Amino acid sequence: GADAGHLVRAFDNYRERGYLIAINDAPGDDPARHALLVRIAPELVILPAGGVTPAAVDAAHLLGARVLAIGDDSIETAAYAHLGVDLVQNNGMAGETRLAA
Repeated sequence: GADAGHLVRAFDNYRERGYLIAINDAPGDDPARHALLVRIAPELVILPAGGVTPAAVDAAHLLGARVLAIGDDSIETAAYAHLGVDLVQNNGMAGETRLAA
């Protein structure tokens, strides 16, 4: 629709100015939402600890995005790496951690 087109143009405008687009908790089962995400093409998808699943990570990677997991201190960083997460941030860290591929 017209609103989706406006949103995509706005993101494109920011990207042309050098910004990276990050979308919070993006993957989902809604086809319209997925179609909009394909058009937006975020560089980063942020997933909460409870939303880090193989399907969500794969969906974000199919969009061409890197995945940042907002971690749960009880989950080891290696577990996120096993799921294919690119970056992890949690309360026990002093920022983001890049996971080795």
